[in-house]
Amino acid sequence: MKTNVLLFLASEALPFALVLIKKSGAAATVRFITERPVPYITPNTALC
Repeated sequence: MKTNVLLFLASEALPFALVLIKKSGAAATVRFITERPVPYITPNTALC
């Protein structure tokens, strides 16, 4: 179950990340991703 959720999140986030990289550059994207995941992932891991 948990791996399905992670795969789903990865498949959803990947195109979004690629668009961000194109628009704002790699450094901004890395900063965005490293700031984001904590509140985003914890509700899902709590459900599983």
